[in-house]
Amino acid sequence: MKILYSDKNNLINKKNLFDICEKNKLLLKTQEFTGAKIFEIKINNDTFINKNFNKNDYKTKRIFKIEFDKYMKVKEIIKNDYIFKAFVTPFLYVIECDKNYLILMKKNDYELNNSFIKNIEKKEKINIYLQSIITIFDMNHKNGIFFNDIYYDKIIKNVMINDVINEPVTNINYRLNNNIKILVEIDKYKVQFIDFGYVTTLPKLRTLEYTEKYFKILYDNDIFSEILLFTLFYLTMINKDNDIKKVFDINYKFLRKIAEQIIEYTTNPKDFDIYLISFVYRNINSFL
Repeated sequence: MKILYSDKNNLINKKNLFDICEKNKLLLKTQEFTGAKIFEIKINNDTFINKNFNKNDYKTKRIFKIEFDKYMKVKEIIKNDYIFKAFVTPFLYVIECDKNYLILMKKNDYELNNSFIKNIEKKEKINIYLQSIITIFDMNHKNGIFFNDIYYDKIIKNVMINDVINEPVTNINYRLNNNIKILVEIDKYKVQFIDFGYVTTLPKLRTLEYTEKYFKILYDNDIFSEILLFTLFYLTMINKDNDIKKVFDINYKFLRKIAEQIIEYTTNPKDFDIYLISFVYRNINSFL
């Protein structure tokens, strides 16, 4: 076993690391794979997400290197940015174990899906939404990166939820610019963004594809709003109607009209998101 990276704030003792490595070998004997695979491993009272990358598969090894390299850049932001520190799930360890690379993370409590959302109070739905959009705003406009991997497939992918237990309610007065700030609460739940393997300084992949598909007027003006895309998916997910396609169509037409109104005032991407967040924030109770 070789340790490639460890988070000094979340150290796991060596014995437990060896246990994880051995349990991983046993799992792989019963579940052969050539690509990447995710297992859960329990050590004492903690459950870890164990992401495996096969060293012998060239494509998978390359994917691991990209994900690892991207995270090492993002971790510098986590270290210095209080929003990232609060709302991003860190890698605990990256280790070389037998024929595989392993990325170890603490397991989050919930996926962001309709089953979870329908059982929580409206206030918490609002908190989760606001936590998510300020994290995206922080990525895009304060740290100059695009996530590129937020999408909806019965769940909102790559955004998880944790219980906040035995912690005081935390209020974040998040400043969008010198004149506008919004109040974001961390009460019962906290969002956790995961998987930064597609992060770039320019919009790519899903961010590019979905903007062109659903918000062509933005695409034509070089505006790529991951906040707008997240809002589209979130509104679709929280709706109680079982006809997802109908709900999605209603939401994207509604948001497209808002986007068309905003670009009458600005074609600056940061200003666009500030207008959008300000509009939603003023109307949050009717919006969600």
